[in-house]
Amino acid sequence: MENRTDVTEMMNDGINYDESGFQAMIPSRYVEGKEYKIAIAFYVDQEWYILKTDQEFVVEDEED
Repeated sequence: MENRTDVTEMMNDGINYDESGFQAMIPSRYVEGKEYKIAIAFYVDQEWYILKTDQEFVVEDEED
């Protein structure tokens, strides 16, 4: 989790978004040579929600 005071300042709507930042790191050996679309899964009040971003990325194979 990352502290994102910049989001609270940018939104400027009276809601505190300071704890809205997250990072995820995936070792390259799991993603090399594949194409992905990014989605975010939320587990709230014992229910799963999936947010599809339609953001795509490709991880090229590393050359030895």
